Amino acid sequence: MKVTDRGSVVEALVAAQSSCSVVDLSHTLEERMPVWPALSKYYHSLWYSIHLGDAATSYLLTLSEHTGTHVDAPGHFMPPGHPQHRWVDEVPPETWMGRAAIIDCRDAAPQSAVSPQTVLQWEAEHGAVRAGDIVVFNFGWHEKWATRPHDMDFMTNWPGLGVPCAELLVERGVKAVGVDTLSPDVYGTPGDPIHRTLLGKGVVIIENLANLNVLPAVCYLIALPLKIKEGTGSPIRAVALVPSPASP
Repeated sequence: MKVTDRGSVVEALVAAQSSCSVVDLSHTLEERMPVWPALSKYYHSLWYSIHLGDAATSYLLTLSEHTGTHVDAPGHFMPPGHPQHRWVDEVPPETWMGRAAIIDCRDAAPQSAVSPQTVLQWEAEHGAVRAGDIVVFNFGWHEKWATRPHDMDFMTNWPGLGVPCAELLVERGVKAVGVDTLSPDVYGTPGDPIHRTLLGKGVVIIENLANLNVLPAVCYLIALPLKIKEGTGSPIRAVALVPSPASP
């Protein structure tokens, strides 16, 4: 590719971005936020401060890799030696960004499982889910997000995916699956079958997404994690690029 061609590609990217709105899909990291019960709670502790005579202000963060809006790498469930085992720093950056299909599942009952029919219906209306897509399921659960002691509605009884639905997504060749719940597995399901089905095929997972109600059926999603050596996951600042109303 000629340098001028590269410049044209960059200009096209700048023009495309300027014609889009950026939608923040991340919950704010704050103390008393919802966290998976077995994991460390989140703490934001003053380390040094200009108000106490230090040269600058900085806080110490104490948190799990799986805190807030975050991703799961295959290494979260797939052990070393498994053909799909990769730590979060080993997952190519392009895996965490791309065309996203947003599937509205807000009518799903608590503790119910999404079937393949939900995906097929979305495809009938919006076109096929493509290989390399990110598929996001909007259960409306992000609206229940609240800090302790008001977090129990979010922390319990969430819906999720059924194994046949996860298998269909693997068959479609998607690279990532996102949800606005603590897990793509239905609340209380033993054995984490959806995690194992997806991660076992190299399909990464994005959890605790926010603000999904404002997204159209198709957008561009960016969910880049921290590059943590031997990390099983990472908090992220997920955003969606959505064409502005005046854009074609």
